[in-house]
Amino acid sequence: MRYFLPLLFVSFSVFAQNECEQSVSSSAKKNYKKAEDAARNWQYSKAFSFLEKALEEQSNYAKALFLYGQLKMEKEEFEHAQELLIKGVSVCPMYSEEMYWLIASMAFEGGNYDRAAQYYESYLRFFGLSEEKKALAQERWDESRFLIEMYARPVPYNPQPVPGISTKDDEYLPILSPDNDIALYTRRRVKHEMGMLRAETVEEFVSSFMEGDAFNLGYLMPHPFNLHDNEGGASLTIDNNELFLTICEPVNGYNNCDIYYTARKDSFWTPLRRLFYPVNKSDSWESQPTISSDGNTLLFTSIRPGGEGGADIYSVSRTENGSWGNLQSLSINTLGDEKSPFLHPDNQTLYFSSNGHRGLGGLDIFYVKKDTAGNWGEPQNIGYPINSEADDLGLFVSTDGKTAYFASNKLEGKGGWDIYHFPLYKEARPERVLFLKGDVLDEFGDPLLASSVEIKSMKDNSTFEVDVEVETGRYVAAVVLDKDEDVIVTVKDDFYAFNSQYVSATDEGFESPGKLDFDMKEMQKGEAFRINNIYFETDSFSLNQQAKHVLSVFVSFLQNRKDLKVAIHGHTDSAGDDEANLLLSTQRAQSVHDFLIASGVASARLSYKGFGEQKPLETNMTEEGRSNNRRTEFYILEK
Repeated sequence: MRYFLPLLFVSFSVFAQNECEQSVSSSAKKNYKKAEDAARNWQYSKAFSFLEKALEEQSNYAKALFLYGQLKMEKEEFEHAQELLIKGVSVCPMYSEEMYWLIASMAFEGGNYDRAAQYYESYLRFFGLSEEKKALAQERWDESRFLIEMYARPVPYNPQPVPGISTKDDEYLPILSPDNDIALYTRRRVKHEMGMLRAETVEEFVSSFMEGDAFNLGYLMPHPFNLHDNEGGASLTIDNNELFLTICEPVNGYNNCDIYYTARKDSFWTPLRRLFYPVNKSDSWESQPTISSDGNTLLFTSIRPGGEGGADIYSVSRTENGSWGNLQSLSINTLGDEKSPFLHPDNQTLYFSSNGHRGLGGLDIFYVKKDTAGNWGEPQNIGYPINSEADDLGLFVSTDGKTAYFASNKLEGKGGWDIYHFPLYKEARPERVLFLKGDVLDEFGDPLLASSVEIKSMKDNSTFEVDVEVETGRYVAAVVLDKDEDVIVTVKDDFYAFNSQYVSATDEGFESPGKLDFDMKEMQKGEAFRINNIYFETDSFSLNQQAKHVLSVFVSFLQNRKDLKVAIHGHTDSAGDDEANLLLSTQRAQSVHDFLIASGVASARLSYKGFGEQKPLETNMTEEGRSNNRRTEFYILEK
């Protein structure tokens, strides 16, 4: 949008003008007067001719420069107009503040933000400006400085088509499942099958699955999807079992959009169900849902009466009976449009598009984070060149926070609209999320009847617990962690042996999303069970900090099963002297035994024994075998 209006010549005389103290020849004055008369009669060619003659005689003739500059602006020759006006104000600085306004506005429209800021600042130095004019000029100076800063500090950006998904057809409205295994998007293609009289363009809701390091070409989503002409813009819960999407249909002459819901039951999707009020309304437009990782908060875009501006972003909360309530307009909404929300699985970082916050033009992409009180902070522009002067929207970010995705038809991809990804720079990344999924199964490969998975922080001892699906034995968990925060993941079930896994912040084997399965064994008297992640320094029986953390969780297990009496068994590999290994294994078992007693477990329930290298589980001929033979176990004496 231009910051100046085309000027009628009569407006020249409206400007408050101060005469310049210039000695001007009578001939130059006559040519100026003729130019003025010609311009009043819209005879611009004549006016230009007379002004050129006046300036040939006196090149610094201020009034001629100002008139010439304004007329050139009328003809949309903005660069020449600026040159003339700049020369004019250098000769006669106090002629009119409006000259500075025009220079600044043309410079801004032409992308010369340094010049725009300079002349808006000069404009603000004039006395007698109305409060309205001062406020407007200050706003535009601020915007100029913002754009100078944005273009001077481009952020890293190297978009590439997503392998497998992007084709010669159009692909857009993408979303990636939190576990990074499924991509959902809309594909528009020309369909001309046998029996069709003519080809037609169709939009299809498609899913692609990760195969190795790339997605496959995609398949039509099965029933109940693809029954409408316009459906897509989906969002999946972290277990991939609930899906929200937008369906648009003609209503009373316009395309109305609403948000629908479906759930996966026994590998099939339930019929699509339109969400009730307060999500959808009969007199409003709803689209672009995004669900929180805990499945309890749904964000979406809506154009409805009572909003802040055009399109706004709202949130609703899931109630105990599964319905949605507590409609809230987000504090980030403006008098403009806010669209395309994406709530990262950290539940603290929101990416969205807006033309109401300061940007480069059109809709820009922003990110905003919640503070410690749970309130949204100040939105941050994601930066240039991710944002451009055109509309930029539809960005979402992988669970590990390292990769951003979007659809575009402005880049050289496979054809038309394609889906791209690029490494997201650190400042715009969400919080660290440990995303774990896996199977909890018994010795026969069957799910446990009633179990849960607990994730315990080693930083503050806080815990997060998720249920294991009874039908499948699957669990999924997403937990926000500090960058240096370790956790212990433990299966909670009273009938099965203690089973845990220590996950370190530096453990690349658990780059989120990660898979962690648990093979559970029912506790039987006379059987031994390994306690994972109990480590000692070489030739030492002192417990390291990690081992103490694991044993503290084992203490909780024993306190919940007060009927158990256990012996702690220590084992080594075959490296070194037999007697030394036997002694070391005994000392290590005693260290564990003593720690448990010091932590509150009754000594009458505990004993210990070392076996050295006498009971290997695997060969001692390989490093992996030796590593598995070095272990600490608990042996069931009574239950």
